[in-house]
Amino acid sequence: MSELQNDEYVEEVTETLVEEVEEIQSSDLATDSEGEHEQTPDDGEAKAKQDATQEAINRHHRKFQDERRRANELEQRLAKLTPEPQAPVKLERPDRYDDDDADYEAKQTAYEESIRQSAVFDANQLHQQGEAQRQQAEKQRQYGADLNAKASTYNVRAKEFGISEQDLQQAGQMLGSYSLSDDVAMFILDDEQGPLITKHLAANHADADAITKMSPMQAAMYIERTIKPKVAALKPKVTNAPKPATRVKGGAKQPDGYKYLDGAEFT
Repeated sequence: MSELQNDEYVEEVTETLVEEVEEIQSSDLATDSEGEHEQTPDDGEAKAKQDATQEAINRHHRKFQDERRRANELEQRLAKLTPEPQAPVKLERPDRYDDDDADYEAKQTAYEESIRQSAVFDANQLHQQGEAQRQQAEKQRQYGADLNAKASTYNVRAKEFGISEQDLQQAGQMLGSYSLSDDVAMFILDDEQGPLITKHLAANHADADAITKMSPMQAAMYIERTIKPKVAALKPKVTNAPKPATRVKGGAKQPDGYKYLDGAEFT
């Protein structure tokens, strides 16, 4: 499974997992609402809710690992089933003085054909190697372009959140010291609240350290359910109030009795 396909799969499974966890919590909230006048949830109900959420995370993590393992096994099986091309055997140049005319002509023809086949084989090998390098370079170029686009969007969001470039850089360096996995780093970079998440994790060692010990799927869920509610309060407040006027101008009126000041206005 390629890096880009892996990122897409992580995002897809994460979204599904978030929906399932929200469904569990919505169900619990509905149950609590129906019985709120009768009794409050006890510790057993809270633990059951937590266990159900953790089970959902574990189930999707196992699915993710199974899909990745099957993809790797399939690639290995295909590699074994695909035979490696064998280079043709190069014949030795015949010696005219060791063979009669008939044998020499036949051996010379076979020798020339072996040289031609070897040249074709070598050319094909070089072409395949060049094509593989070209495809790899194209993948790297596309990956770099996607990464730059996400980084650009990430920086724009930081400005919208009021985070300076210097603060964002310092937070990123601090977070980088925790050695997050590439999947988690890309998840944060691509999230709408990514700069706020980075700033929070850089300032909160406990949350950052907890994420480093989780699988990418568990880390994504931890960010969704635990970190993002915390950083929501860091968003700048948006108001619909109109901007104050920058220029105050009074009404103008042409006074009576000033014929020689035609066109003049008194404010």
